[in-house]
Order: sequence, then C-alpha cells, then structure tokens
Amino acid sequence: MADKRYAAGTIQGIAKSRGVGAWPDELPGLGPRMRSTFAQCHDCQTLRVGPDRTLDAWMRYGERPLCLFHAQERAK
Repeated sequence: MADKRYAAGTIQGIAKSRGVGAWPDELPGLGPRMRSTFAQCHDCQTLRVGPDRTLDAWMRYGERPLCLFHAQERAK
C-alpha cells in the first residue's frame, strides 16, 4: 500500500508530479497522448519551462512532442 502521507503531499522534499488533467487526451490528426521523455516542442522548437519550474514538453501526440501550450492550442 502506498504511503498515505505521500498521497496527501505531506512528505517534505518529495515533489509529486503534475497530473495530466490539463493535457488533451487526443489531438485530431495526431492521435492519443503518450507520456514521453523531455524533448523540444515540435511547434515552437523550444524546451519550455513551466511556471512550477518543470520542463513542459513531456507528452507526445503521434511522433510529435508538444509543450502544454501548443497541445492545448491544437485541441481548440
């Protein structure tokens, strides 16, 4: 069983990863979201750093790594 203190976010020094709630599940023409290694965003060619100082391009849609901003833009 997982440590309930971790699930509650109370163990100091252990950062819980962001959930995937903000990432679209699927993008038209590209397919479903897949967790991936950090890579440059296909659209902006940068390795963005999110507001919480984590690298922001860690999801792929098909073969394309996208930052959160461009994934959300393509989902509109």
